[in-house]
Amino acid sequence: MIVTLIDAFERSDVLFPAVSQSLPASIAYTNEAEFDEKWSHHVLTVAYATRTAHFSKIVVGRLPANVTTYQGDRFILGIGGDAIFESIP
Repeated sequence: MIVTLIDAFERSDVLFPAVSQSLPASIAYTNEAEFDEKWSHHVLTVAYATRTAHFSKIVVGRLPANVTTYQGDRFILGIGGDAIFESIP
């Protein structure tokens, strides 16, 4: 079976809750259009435009003592034969 990391925690604490935040445009003027009009349009309408950012909650937790690390060219965490989803490449 595959389990999530949060479901595998014996104990967990939320350090920072999930939040959505409105971010203002971070550029007022650029002369990039004189050199590359397409890039300048992207910078003003996408990269530095006003937008809402969504941040996931930050959680720390304690895993049980029987966590196994399966190694190879990558590693996968397992608990009692179950793989932890977030560690699967």
